[in-house]
Amino acid sequence: MALSVVVILVGVLIRLIPLYRMGFTQDVPLGNGGLYVLFAEEILGAGYALPSIIPYYTAGGVPYAYPPLAFYLLALLFDFTSLTKFALMNFVPVICSCLSLLAFYRLVRQLVNQYRLVVASVLIYGLLPAAFLEHLSGEGLVEAFGTVTFILAVTAMLRLNIKDDLKSAVVLGLLVALNVLTSPGTTYGTLVSIVVLWALGYPDRRCKLHRLIVVFGIGVAASAPYWLTVASHHGLAIFLRTFARQHSAQDILNKLSLDVTGEPFLTLWGVLALLGVLYCVRSRNWGLPVWCGVVYAIPREFQYMMAVPLSILAAYGLFGVAVPKTGLAPSNTGGDRRGLWRRLGPIALVLPVMFAYGVWSAVLVAVRLPVVEQRVTRSELDMMTWIQQHTDEDSAFLVIGNEIEWFPEITERITLNVTQGSEWAETDEVYRLGHDLASCVVPECYLETMDDYNVFPDYVYLSKSPENGTLVQLFGCNGRFVAVRENDGAILFAVVD
Repeated sequence: MALSVVVILVGVLIRLIPLYRMGFTQDVPLGNGGLYVLFAEEILGAGYALPSIIPYYTAGGVPYAYPPLAFYLLALLFDFTSLTKFALMNFVPVICSCLSLLAFYRLVRQLVNQYRLVVASVLIYGLLPAAFLEHLSGEGLVEAFGTVTFILAVTAMLRLNIKDDLKSAVVLGLLVALNVLTSPGTTYGTLVSIVVLWALGYPDRRCKLHRLIVVFGIGVAASAPYWLTVASHHGLAIFLRTFARQHSAQDILNKLSLDVTGEPFLTLWGVLALLGVLYCVRSRNWGLPVWCGVVYAIPREFQYMMAVPLSILAAYGLFGVAVPKTGLAPSNTGGDRRGLWRRLGPIALVLPVMFAYGVWSAVLVAVRLPVVEQRVTRSELDMMTWIQQHTDEDSAFLVIGNEIEWFPEITERITLNVTQGSEWAETDEVYRLGHDLASCVVPECYLETMDDYNVFPDYVYLSKSPENGTLVQLFGCNGRFVAVRENDGAILFAVVD
C-alpha cells in the first residue's frame, strides 16, 4: 500500500510542475480558458440557469450547447470563494488531473490481481504525458474533469459485468449521465467502452442485456435537464451537426502519425504497450487491447482516454514480456538464492534506469508547458483591461495574437475572428475566416479578407509577440490603421475608411 501511495504522489508532483514554474500565480492564466470562464459567468448571471447564447465570441455570439457540469462547478467557486478567475482556471484542472490518479488506481485494483502490475500501471499512468498533457492548462478543465468521470464509469462497467446486479447498473447509469453532463469526448469514450467491454464479457463475463438497458435509460433520464434545455433553445440538430464535424478525413490522417503517448523522445511506454498487446493476445485476453484500439478510433479527443488502457498494457508488456524475455525474472532462479541475486543485479539496474527516463521525460514535458501554453502576458492583460474600460461597449475587434481566446472574456467586446465555441454554430464561416486571416502577412491582405467576409471591425488588436514584429511595423505604415494605444505587449489600431 505504501508503494502505491508513493507512485501516486510521483504523478501528483509531475502535474504540479507547471504551476510551480509559474509561481502558483493568480495574475495570468496558463493556456486558454476564457470561453469556459464566460460560460460560468453567464450561468452565474442567469441564476444558475443554462444560457442560450454566449456573447462576444463572434458578432452574434455562439450558441450554448456544451455539457455544463464543470462550468457549474466554476460558477459555484466564483460565487462562494474569493479566488480570481485566473487562479481557478490554473488550479482546478490540475486538481482534477490529480484526482484521475486516484480513480485510475481504483480501476486497476478492480482489473488486476497482481500488486506489481497495479504499482507499475499507476506509475506509468502518472508519468505518461498523454495522461496529463491536455489537463494542466485552462482549456483542459473539461478533459481533466471528464477523465475522472470516464475512469469511474469504466470501473463501474467492469463491476457490473462481474456482479450483474441492479445496484451496479444504477451506479453505472448515474456515471453515464455524469459523463454526458461533463464532456462530449468522455461521453463518446464512455459509451463505446461500455459496449466493447460488455460485448467482450470483460474481464471474465458479461452482465445481462437488460442491465445495460437500465444503464442507458438512467443515463438518458438523469442528463435530460441539460440536453432538453439545449434542444429547446437550438433543436437537437445542434448535437448531430457538431458530432458529424468531429469525423473528418483530416482526423483519420492525424491518427496515422500514431502519436499516442506524448513522449518527447523515445516512446518507451508505447513500446511496452505493444509488448503488452502481444502478451494479451498470447494469453487470449482480448478485452484490454480491443478496448484500447476502440478508444484510439475516437475522433480528436482520444489521447487522454487512451492513456488509461495503454498504461495497463505497458505494465503487462513490462512484466509479461520484457522482463521474462531478458531472463531476468526472479521466477527463473528456482531456489538458488545466489542465482536469484545474480539475475536481479541487471534488472535492479535496468528497471530504475527505465523509470528514471520516464520521470525525466514527464518532467521535461511538464516544465515546457508554461512556455508552450503561455497565451496572455501581463502587458497584454493590461492592454485588454484598458480596452474594456475605454472603448465603446458595441465596438467590434479583429484580434491578431495568441491571446485571442481570452480577449472577448476580458474586454467584454465583440471579437469577430475568434473560433473557440464556433463548433456549435450552424456554419463554418468563422473557421474559414480564421484560416484565411492566418495566411495573411501584410495589412492589405487583412483588409481584403475582411471585405470578402463582410467583417468590419472598429479596431484591430495586434500582439507584439516576436512573430508579429514585421506586421506591427506594416500596420503602422498603412493609412487605414491609426494607432490608439501601445504598450510592451500589444498595439491597438482604430480602423478608418
